[in-house]
Amino acid sequence: MKINRTITIISVILALNTIMAGAVEQRPDGNTGTGLFVKNGKIYDPSGTEFIPMGYNIALGRSALAKANHANIVRIVSVTPDYGNGWNTTVAQHRSCVEETIVNKLVPMLEMHDATGSVPEPAWSNIKKYWKSAEVVKMAKDHEKYLLINIANEHDFASDEAWRDEYVALIKELRTLGVNNMVVLDPGFAFGQGPNGVKKYFQAIIDADPQHNVLFSIHIYAYWRTEEKRSEVGVWNSAPNGGGDPWSAEDEFQWFKDHHVPVILGEFAWHTPSSDNVVQTNGATLINAVTSRGFGFMFWQLVNNPNPGFGAYTILLTNDLVTWGPPYTLSEAGSFIVPFLETHAVESSLFNNSAVKGSLATSKTDLRVYGISQSSGTLIVTLPDHATSNVTISIVDLMGRTLYSLNHKSQTMRVRLGIGSLSKGLYIVNVCDGDNVYRETIVK
Repeated sequence: MKINRTITIISVILALNTIMAGAVEQRPDGNTGTGLFVKNGKIYDPSGTEFIPMGYNIALGRSALAKANHANIVRIVSVTPDYGNGWNTTVAQHRSCVEETIVNKLVPMLEMHDATGSVPEPAWSNIKKYWKSAEVVKMAKDHEKYLLINIANEHDFASDEAWRDEYVALIKELRTLGVNNMVVLDPGFAFGQGPNGVKKYFQAIIDADPQHNVLFSIHIYAYWRTEEKRSEVGVWNSAPNGGGDPWSAEDEFQWFKDHHVPVILGEFAWHTPSSDNVVQTNGATLINAVTSRGFGFMFWQLVNNPNPGFGAYTILLTNDLVTWGPPYTLSEAGSFIVPFLETHAVESSLFNNSAVKGSLATSKTDLRVYGISQSSGTLIVTLPDHATSNVTISIVDLMGRTLYSLNHKSQTMRVRLGIGSLSKGLYIVNVCDGDNVYRETIVK
């Protein structure tokens, strides 16, 4: 009953925020970008409409599943090509993930995981090199309207000042290269959990950015408490740079609100008996503490194969442990978060216009997909009138796995695809003509 009453209060607050956001907000002075921007502690779409991000951290190719579970944003967990471990390591894969996410009408936040914690060099240098590389700069520019750049996951620096100075220098370099996207920074202490550096230097970092477009992403695990454990707040205080820890979610996010700090709860997990000493916050209380103050969140993580080192308390959807695929079952976290997002997460107004040159069009009038002939296993795709004569047609499942791909170079605008081998289920048909990607969902 208490949770239901709290959710009702949250609904009223978010509704008021939406009404108040009806007025169009102008970009900050000096901001010349075309994408999302921050101003006075809030996030806005290019139209000037307030956007409160709510979603999940995801692995390669799971944006359709995130959309099906009511997210409006995803954080794409990635590593640079220098990382040397074969998961989402190439710029081509990163671009594919970003574009698939946009097709699914989600805001993509791309991050690099190489330098998590106090990882020695060259991990941090590799991340800086990655974001400044010509291929990545082009990707950022191509998707400036949508893409958020979360430079490094949870990299710890020697001091708050080192954290400030390193990021200020890198942001200035990226702006010089023409990267105008919103930049997202994890705190530089305690694996992204320390708020003190953000509190001291958020304004200095924003002011130093020529675009004034920086969002701060707080991660919450063992160093934080919610109201149920308020007696434990501040009892440590001895960790380097860590005065005040464990920190109170209610107190710190209230401080962020009062001082107009643009923040998001970028990672957190759910408290269960198996997560003792890793998660000390109550998940429902934490979400309510953050959203009632006008901030958004991203749960870690949507779906994975739980293992003893990274338990089920971090998973929204439990899944088949052999295939890493369906059937999916809501975890304890999912049972709260999915209905919450269904009620509160609002799709970005970025996706109101679907057919913009150079973007990813999703209008059903652009792409016509005819029913599957059960006798022949044939799907008929009619291409958009303005598509080029050289298009790629692919079919992906909800895990983002490409199950069918065809390069179509003919002038024929109607294409027959043999998909008799596909199992029954929900699939996405993508048609890419180089400038645009058109999408339609089919059920077999």
